[in-house]
Amino acid sequence: MIKSTCSYLCLLSILALSCNPQKELVAEIASPEDTHQIEFYVSDKGTLHYLVKRSGEIVIDTSAMHFDFKDQPSLKGNLALKSYNINSVDENWEMPWGEQRMVRNRYNELILKLEETKKPNRPLNIYFKAYEDGIALRYE
Repeated sequence: MIKSTCSYLCLLSILALSCNPQKELVAEIASPEDTHQIEFYVSDKGTLHYLVKRSGEIVIDTSAMHFDFKDQPSLKGNLALKSYNINSVDENWEMPWGEQRMVRNRYNELILKLEETKKPNRPLNIYFKAYEDGIALRYE
């Protein structure tokens, strides 16, 4: 009975591990003073994932990204990273109203350029911005 239970548990462990897609860390970025960190992954099936930390503690655990469109196939896997860039911005801009007139806009930005590996081979750019007081995400 014990041998049978052990075999059963080993089999369940192997099945559970084989169901989890492997993720490869592709790029990461941190805010200028390292308060926020963003990690970007692509699974072995071409699915996008990201993770967000604040001072090293996970605040948004690994989250998959996909996009659904009206009258078009979903953009949900089969994506390959073509290139990425990291930029730093530190500028001031004038706010026309509000409590302060000048606003400091300071962040580090990760720009990911992706493309589907299967037809229709749509391109996708994702922008992650890491500020000291939060993060931002934009795609095109």
